[in-house]
Amino acid sequence: GWSRLEGLDMARIPGGRRSTASHTEPNESDVSAQEEEELSLSKSQTKKEKSARSSSRTSLKRSRTEFQAPAVQDAGQKARCLLYNEEQEEAFVKALKDLSSINKLTVSGEGLHASNEFGETYLHFAAFTGRPDLVKWLLDKGAHCDARDNKGRTPLARCASGDVDCVKILIQRGADVDLADNEGITPLHYAALSQSFANLKLLLEAGAQINSYDKVNGCAPLHDACYGGDLKCVKALVEAKAVVDMPTNPEKSDRNKGAVALHYAAQENKEDVVLFLLKNGAKVNLQDCKGCTALHYAAYNGAVDAAKILLRYKASTDTKMNQGYTPLQVAQEMCAKKDKEQMESLLKNGSAKADGCVIC
Repeated sequence: GWSRLEGLDMARIPGGRRSTASHTEPNESDVSAQEEEELSLSKSQTKKEKSARSSSRTSLKRSRTEFQAPAVQDAGQKARCLLYNEEQEEAFVKALKDLSSINKLTVSGEGLHASNEFGETYLHFAAFTGRPDLVKWLLDKGAHCDARDNKGRTPLARCASGDVDCVKILIQRGADVDLADNEGITPLHYAALSQSFANLKLLLEAGAQINSYDKVNGCAPLHDACYGGDLKCVKALVEAKAVVDMPTNPEKSDRNKGAVALHYAAQENKEDVVLFLLKNGAKVNLQDCKGCTALHYAAYNGAVDAAKILLRYKASTDTKMNQGYTPLQVAQEMCAKKDKEQMESLLKNGSAKADGCVIC
């Protein structure tokens, strides 16, 4: 239970399996006279009946595999129908390309604010698929920039880890940069975890809250940035006054209770991030709620490079976690085989073995 707990919903995969049961055709010798008569009658079917049945089978097959356009071939109506099909994002965007032909979206009662079964609006799709032209057009037509889907995510949250132009437009149009989803995750969290430096900078410049906790892991954006491992994102957050030794919220976190940014950086073996945090005031021997220091995290994960930096900054090899284990004992019990020998040697010899590590 040491790694960052993620709850990302990456894909919706329909269930069901195709039957693999074999089908055996009857031999001609087994066909009775009555069956021969039935076969003869079957062969006498009119072409019209065959055509109708064939058309029915084709229609059934097609309905299972592809979206059927509505009777009225209007681009706006197509787009509105596509919105209700979760697998049609690409087709939805294609239907919206002809902006001049979909002004009718604003005519019906549902209009621009229609949503699918997941609560996603046209603006959510345009932002998520990286279409700044559509984002701008939809906002010009009156789309709500802070509309929420069923998970509480806004269009800004949907593109915070993606297209920078979409983020820029939404911020310029007044999107709330601090609006968190149902799990307390803000756009800044998404940008930090996905290492989207340009988006993170835009959100910080727009005044996004730096030290807010999410509800799932109790993490602040700096924790997410250190977990993602991008030094530029970490620097930007620290320069914007993120609290370096701010612990995760122990009441919200199921794992890594009370862990700080340095723990995450050490766990992920991001030596450049570890070094930056230590140079900017991170306490090298700070313990989480389980009594673990950054060196425990490094030892558990075989993060040799991070451990070298920590030892040069006087990380204690004797500190015991609540269960009584030192970093060396953690390495002996849990470290992966390929890193175990090097990590054990490093911890047994302490800072003397870390002298080869260059700190600038």
